[in-house]
Amino acid sequence: MENIINSLLPEISITITLFLILINSLIDHRHFSKSNSILIIFGIFISIFFLLNQSGSIYYMNEALVNNEFTKAVKILILASSLVSICFISKKNDELYSKIVGEYSLLLVMSMLGALITISAREFFTLILGLELMSIPIYLMTAMGPKGNIAVEGATKLFFFGTLSTVLIIFSAVLNFGMTNSTLISFDNSLSSDVLSILSFFFFFLSICFKTGLIPMHFWLSDTYQSAPSNILPYLSTIPKIAVISLLISLVSTEDLYDNIPYIKNIIIIFSLSSIIYGSILTLKQKNLFRLLAYSGIPHAGMMILFSILNMQISYSFILIYFTFYIFSNLCLYSSISNFNKNQFEFYVEDLKGLYKDSPFLSIIITISVLSLAGVPLTAGFWGKFNIVILMYQEYGIFYPSIILAGAAIGFFYYLKLIRFIFSDKNINSLDKFDIELEQKLILSVCIAIILLIGLNPNLIDILSRF
Repeated sequence: MENIINSLLPEISITITLFLILINSLIDHRHFSKSNSILIIFGIFISIFFLLNQSGSIYYMNEALVNNEFTKAVKILILASSLVSICFISKKNDELYSKIVGEYSLLLVMSMLGALITISAREFFTLILGLELMSIPIYLMTAMGPKGNIAVEGATKLFFFGTLSTVLIIFSAVLNFGMTNSTLISFDNSLSSDVLSILSFFFFFLSICFKTGLIPMHFWLSDTYQSAPSNILPYLSTIPKIAVISLLISLVSTEDLYDNIPYIKNIIIIFSLSSIIYGSILTLKQKNLFRLLAYSGIPHAGMMILFSILNMQISYSFILIYFTFYIFSNLCLYSSISNFNKNQFEFYVEDLKGLYKDSPFLSIIITISVLSLAGVPLTAGFWGKFNIVILMYQEYGIFYPSIILAGAAIGFFYYLKLIRFIFSDKNINSLDKFDIELEQKLILSVCIAIILLIGLNPNLIDILSRF
């Protein structure tokens, strides 16, 4: 019992924070925005403290949940990035957002709790609980934006595909139960046929594809990113995706899936490489900035999922490098763009023309973030993409890495287009007046410093992960 409580302390601390925010929102009507932020920051730090004091690998609650070094590292990363997202949930100079910041805070913490449960889940009912707890608050936050019917439409599409994703997991759970007479997540075919095992995994993987926006399950991405409130996009674009992908990587690394059912590896490779190439081509065609950013996440999701077919012991620190650069690059990029008072449906890439003259700070932040996402040397993104190419070459030869490099080359062009517009001549009246608060500047500077430090010394991740 004591081991179970110790293993659940990070989740318990976030749950207590959730209830404290709810109570505080009911009591303190005048200053609940500031006090809620303090409660969230305190709760996250307490949760990180408990995670740092966990060690070893342990299954608990009848193997429904697991804690190991990988899940611990990903949870700390998600909590740290959620801390950054909190600072951009509400802008003090925006009355529309400030009126609902209390609800946003509550929903974000609830979603964060779901992400922690999802990462550790090893049983279908626990996984569904974690996914729904992570997803439902996002549906609500998307619909609560100031865009009215447009926001509701985007949230409805997100809800529909999220529900379909849950149904696919239930299908997988039913097939899995028929094979193993257990609700534990296992695609072992020793008790049944290869066909049922493949079908069970296929439904499970399709659900992952919906959650991460992999090709061809990317229908919801562009509309959702355009209609969602811009200051929840730093969270929406990173945390759910990383939580689900880390679940897949952690799950398949503990089972002999590829030895028993080699077709599973082929399924992952086909979906991932298709997403890298087609996602890059799709992004290249976009003129709306938010549609471009939405589709640009597809190739990255494909690359991250490829880590699931590699040796976990070798690729452990490389996975964390990719997660870290992807999270912090997107946090900086979306957080910077959320400061522009521009309708997302009318925000085109060309509207960034001459941004450097209006805001040198945001221009530098966006440029470094984009260069990292493009995989340019001296940024963390270079090591993330370099590692996946080298590992795939060592494991599978030259063909698959060539496809990855082709997708990265295409991606470089649309990322370069953003930089070219930022430092080009001024496009008159392209953006309304905007400003950025000092605390946000400090947070963005820290995130950029992390990207550059890892770019200069990727061993920092390995050193930090030992703690």
